[in-house]
Amino acid sequence: MLEIKISFSSDRNRTGLLSLLTSSGNLLLGPFSVCGRANDFAASEHGNPFRSPLLPYGDTPIGEYRVRGIVHTGFGSAFDADKYGRAGMIVLEPVSGQTMLATRYDRHVLLIHGGTPEPKSGLLYATNGSIRMYDDDLRHLIAKVRGELSVKCGIEVTNISAISTRVTLDPQYDEGDPPPISTELISGGAKHIVCATSQTSGVRHRYRVLQQVRRFAQMSGYSMRMLWGVTSGVSYCRHEDLFEDVPGVDIENISEEELRNLSGQVRAGKVLYKWETLHALAPRETPVDRFFAWDCEIAEALGKRIPLPAAPLIAKLCPSLQAQADDYGRQIGVRDRLGIRVRVTESANDHRRPHRIKSELDATLAALYMIPSRTPVFIATDSEYVQQCLTAHFEDFRIVPKQFEQQEATGRYIHRIDKEALSMFLIEVDCLCSCRQVINIGGFLNDSQIYSKLIREPYRETSPCDLRAPISSGWPAKALLEESLK
Repeated sequence: MLEIKISFSSDRNRTGLLSLLTSSGNLLLGPFSVCGRANDFAASEHGNPFRSPLLPYGDTPIGEYRVRGIVHTGFGSAFDADKYGRAGMIVLEPVSGQTMLATRYDRHVLLIHGGTPEPKSGLLYATNGSIRMYDDDLRHLIAKVRGELSVKCGIEVTNISAISTRVTLDPQYDEGDPPPISTELISGGAKHIVCATSQTSGVRHRYRVLQQVRRFAQMSGYSMRMLWGVTSGVSYCRHEDLFEDVPGVDIENISEEELRNLSGQVRAGKVLYKWETLHALAPRETPVDRFFAWDCEIAEALGKRIPLPAAPLIAKLCPSLQAQADDYGRQIGVRDRLGIRVRVTESANDHRRPHRIKSELDATLAALYMIPSRTPVFIATDSEYVQQCLTAHFEDFRIVPKQFEQQEATGRYIHRIDKEALSMFLIEVDCLCSCRQVINIGGFLNDSQIYSKLIREPYRETSPCDLRAPISSGWPAKALLEESLK
């Protein structure tokens, strides 16, 4: 761990010194001159005429900080090089000491930045309470700090006035306190998890990851953000196009390219996200305060750390889709029907069956043919062949109309990147969950909430009169749930 150590005299009219130390206390860089004095003009205008470090627009508070990230300044950024320098900015978050008292007055973020209105003067100018240093010195410091997972910063008052120079005031400097970058960087809090899944993962996969990570976060005092890849896995749909917000989770849509870049960083063990370098957690590692959780293996490892049982996380449809599902469910009387879900996996390595193999499809259908043909059913499948066979068998069936546009050797299937098809699938999910009983082959989103309705092979004892009450076929509810999630 590296440490930035900053020392000021009690007279903030004079500069202080900044040094970068190794974990053993050896000098790695510096010392550099720094300014920790606020601008009198801005402080007075904002109700802090004595520049109290505890109040906005006051002198830099002493105490312990941690480095949260590095922000680009100058050309192509939102931060003027004349005011913030051209080298970038180091963002500090309060940890302890006087600086934690200042957070009560919204001083949540401190910057180490450059910039001066008259570089030829050779003097450091006052800010609104952050740390200012010369651009060249800051450039060297950022080069050493960038990419480090853990860097702390201590600011103290010592007797160094004999080697310091005077600070110059800039009557025009009023860039805000807290700085304009603060809202974006402090949103996660001290303990924070960022998670994401692979670009090909579907909605069921993503919500399984969400449930496990969210459960750990809630029980362990973390805030949480999920990066929702707008990729082929969800037919290039944003989360809000499909679902309502998830309580306790900040969901951010990111592009397929951004997600691909993140997956590459995960393999290297570090993820740069919003100017902060996060540790990419490994399955057997102990979680740190702020980390990145990638996909199912890490999510399940986090879930196992919480021994208490958790209620399933139900993906709630967005209002427009929910209205369509409600309307269709009423039209077909779905609550009095047997729901049949047959998911045909496209992956040869998937442990679920059936695969897109004729013999497996026919074996699945043969078992379903044991159900009496007069049974009222609701059918949800991604295989045109399966749908045609089941609709030919049952006299009273209902389906959500959809197009099968992907041609395979064993027939046509739903195309995984079709937005309309995904919307139809979510309507099917809602209808399945509303059915009196459900046969679940291959799994579907939210199927964990209907385990008490699940029935399994052999289906020959199922009859129309059986729909009056759920059938467990002698299987305990827990076993049925585990079977559905395999």
